[in-house]
Amino acid sequence: MLKSYGKGRRALESFNGLRAEHTAAMEARPEAVAAKLAASAASKATNTQADEFIDKATNILDDAGDANDAIARDLASARANVASGRAVFVASLVSMLRTHLALLPEDSDAEALAAQGEALVPALRALQPSKAATRTAAKADTAELDVLDGRLLEVISKVNSAGRKAFRRLGNKVMVEAFKYHHIVGKPSETAPEAHDEPVASPPVG
Repeated sequence: MLKSYGKGRRALESFNGLRAEHTAAMEARPEAVAAKLAASAASKATNTQADEFIDKATNILDDAGDANDAIARDLASARANVASGRAVFVASLVSMLRTHLALLPEDSDAEALAAQGEALVPALRALQPSKAATRTAAKADTAELDVLDGRLLEVISKVNSAGRKAFRRLGNKVMVEAFKYHHIVGKPSETAPEAHDEPVASPPVG
């Protein structure tokens, strides 16, 4: 019926190929979501550890700074540079703990704390690129699906339009209704879909 409107086997094969591409993109989507969740969980864990380290280190150094101007100055300088990022701030605190270790309380475990902070620095440095890459991948997946959705919708719209034209010529109102666009978008309309159809030309007279 629709072959004469350009909707024959070739069009069907093209549509099925597009559907397969869309299905593959949809199936890959959970993997991207899982990667994003895993990255988020890792980020949260690293930041929680960093928060604990910063709280302990700054308290130890604050107390020591009350009796030592050099420690107070170093800590103030590190705090002033906090905008450079958490990795830089943690690295500064690690350096101060080690530099002033002899002046810190023995029972504060400052040496062990410095080792913990040192291990956190590379993890903190890796967080931002990792988060950015995950966001970029998620956006790319969404963009790909949006493009495929649009292409599928365009093909289906054209098939519906061809179907309405064909069955209108035959006077089959039931099938004209069946090919109305609202069956796809879920919003019934008696006139809107018809507005996109080209008028049926009347045969020449005489």
